[in-house]
Amino acid sequence: MSSMYYTFFMKNKNIFSENLKRLRKKFGLTQEELAKLSGVSRRMITYYETNPAEPSIKRVEKIAKVLNISIEELVGYKKMDVNLKSNFSNIDSRTLKKFKQILSLTPEQRHMVYAFVDSLTNKNKDKKAS
Repeated sequence: MSSMYYTFFMKNKNIFSENLKRLRKKFGLTQEELAKLSGVSRRMITYYETNPAEPSIKRVEKIAKVLNISIEELVGYKKMDVNLKSNFSNIDSRTLKKFKQILSLTPEQRHMVYAFVDSLTNKNKDKKAS
Protein backbone atom coordinates (compact mmCIF):
# COMPACT_ATOMS: atom_id res chain seq x y z
CA MET A 1 0.00 0.00 0.00
CA SER A 2 1.52 3.33 -0.96
CA SER A 3 2.02 5.98 1.69
CA MET A 4 -0.58 8.22 -0.01
CA TYR A 5 -3.23 5.51 0.32
CA TYR A 6 -2.09 4.72 3.86
CA THR A 7 -2.51 8.38 4.80
CA PHE A 8 -5.94 8.47 3.14
CA PHE A 9 -7.18 5.34 4.88
CA MET A 10 -5.82 6.33 8.26
CA LYS A 11 -8.08 9.38 8.17
CA ASN A 12 -10.72 7.11 9.68
CA LYS A 13 -8.65 5.92 12.60
CA ASN A 14 -11.64 4.36 14.33
CA ILE A 15 -11.74 1.64 11.66
CA PHE A 16 -8.15 0.70 12.48
CA SER A 17 -8.90 0.62 16.23
CA GLU A 18 -12.03 -1.49 15.74
CA ASN A 19 -10.36 -3.88 13.29
CA LEU A 20 -7.32 -4.35 15.51
CA LYS A 21 -9.40 -5.28 18.54
CA ARG A 22 -11.81 -7.48 16.56
CA LEU A 23 -9.05 -9.36 14.72
CA ARG A 24 -6.88 -9.80 17.81
CA LYS A 25 -9.84 -11.37 19.62
CA LYS A 26 -10.80 -13.43 16.56
CA PHE A 27 -7.34 -15.04 16.64
CA GLY A 28 -7.56 -15.60 20.40
CA LEU A 29 -4.67 -13.32 21.31
CA THR A 30 -4.35 -11.14 24.37
CA GLN A 31 -2.87 -7.69 23.98
CA GLU A 32 0.26 -8.98 25.70
CA GLU A 33 0.60 -11.90 23.28
CA LEU A 34 0.11 -9.66 20.24
CA ALA A 35 2.67 -7.27 21.64
CA LYS A 36 5.28 -10.00 22.13
CA LEU A 37 4.69 -11.50 18.69
CA SER A 38 4.70 -8.17 16.84
CA GLY A 39 7.38 -6.29 18.74
CA VAL A 40 4.90 -3.48 19.38
CA SER A 41 4.54 -2.72 23.09
CA ARG A 42 1.42 -3.85 24.93
CA ARG A 43 0.89 -0.23 25.93
CA MET A 44 0.75 0.79 22.25
CA ILE A 45 -1.58 -2.10 21.36
CA THR A 46 -3.92 -0.95 24.16
CA TYR A 47 -3.67 2.64 22.97
CA TYR A 48 -4.41 1.71 19.34
CA GLU A 49 -7.46 -0.31 20.40
CA THR A 50 -8.95 2.36 22.64
CA ASN A 51 -8.04 5.62 20.89
CA PRO A 52 -8.30 6.90 17.35
CA ALA A 53 -4.61 6.53 16.53
CA GLU A 54 -2.32 6.84 13.55
CA PRO A 55 0.42 4.24 13.97
CA SER A 56 3.45 4.19 11.74
CA ILE A 57 3.22 2.02 8.64
CA LYS A 58 5.99 -0.16 10.15
CA ARG A 59 3.89 -0.93 13.21
CA VAL A 60 0.84 -1.67 11.09
CA GLU A 61 2.96 -4.05 8.98
CA LYS A 62 4.23 -5.86 12.09
CA ILE A 63 0.75 -6.29 13.54
CA ALA A 64 -0.76 -7.40 10.21
CA LYS A 65 2.01 -9.96 9.76
CA VAL A 66 1.33 -11.52 13.17
CA LEU A 67 -2.40 -11.65 12.44
CA ASN A 68 -1.63 -13.12 9.00
CA ILE A 69 -3.73 -10.49 7.25
CA SER A 70 -2.99 -7.71 4.81
CA ILE A 71 -2.32 -4.16 5.90
CA GLU A 72 -5.31 -3.14 3.82
CA GLU A 73 -7.61 -5.41 5.83
CA LEU A 74 -6.27 -4.07 9.12
CA VAL A 75 -6.82 -0.41 8.18
CA GLY A 76 -10.20 -1.05 6.53
CA TYR A 77 -9.15 -0.75 2.89
CA LYS A 78 -11.07 -3.77 1.58
CA LYS A 79 -14.41 -2.44 2.82
CA MET A 80 -14.00 0.65 0.69
CA ASP A 81 -11.94 -0.82 -2.15
CA VAL A 82 -14.64 -0.99 -4.87
CA ASN A 83 -16.04 2.48 -4.24
CA LEU A 84 -12.62 4.07 -4.02
CA LYS A 85 -11.35 2.54 -7.23
CA SER A 86 -14.37 3.75 -9.13
CA ASN A 87 -14.14 7.18 -7.52
CA PHE A 88 -10.40 7.56 -8.14
CA SER A 89 -10.40 6.17 -11.68
CA ASN A 90 -12.21 9.25 -13.01
CA ILE A 91 -10.01 11.87 -11.34
CA ASP A 92 -7.93 13.98 -13.68
CA SER A 93 -4.23 14.66 -13.03
CA ARG A 94 -4.81 18.28 -11.97
CA THR A 95 -7.21 17.16 -9.24
CA LEU A 96 -4.77 14.46 -8.07
CA LYS A 97 -2.02 17.08 -7.80
CA LYS A 98 -4.31 19.26 -5.70
CA PHE A 99 -5.19 16.25 -3.54
CA LYS A 100 -1.47 15.65 -2.88
CA GLN A 101 -1.03 19.32 -2.00
CA ILE A 102 -3.92 19.14 0.45
CA LEU A 103 -2.36 16.09 2.12
CA SER A 104 0.86 18.05 2.65
CA LEU A 105 -0.94 20.83 4.58
CA THR A 106 -1.05 21.03 8.35
CA PRO A 107 -4.16 19.56 10.00
CA GLU A 108 -5.49 23.07 10.64
CA GLN A 109 -5.02 24.07 7.01
CA ARG A 110 -6.69 20.87 5.80
CA HIS A 111 -9.60 21.58 8.13
CA MET A 112 -10.02 25.00 6.48
CA VAL A 113 -9.99 23.40 3.01
CA TYR A 114 -12.54 20.79 4.08
CA ALA A 115 -14.78 23.45 5.62
CA PHE A 116 -14.62 25.45 2.39
CA VAL A 117 -15.49 22.40 0.28
CA ASP A 118 -18.33 21.55 2.66
CA SER A 119 -19.72 25.06 2.35
CA LEU A 120 -19.57 24.85 -1.46
CA THR A 121 -21.25 21.46 -1.59
CA ASN A 122 -23.94 22.59 0.85
CA LYS A 123 -24.63 25.63 -1.34
CA ASN A 124 -25.01 23.31 -4.33
CA LYS A 125 -27.45 21.11 -2.38
CA ASP A 126 -29.45 24.18 -1.37
CA LYS A 127 -29.66 25.31 -5.00
CA LYS A 128 -30.86 21.88 -6.15
CA ALA A 129 -33.49 21.78 -3.41
CA SER A 130 -34.93 25.14 -4.48
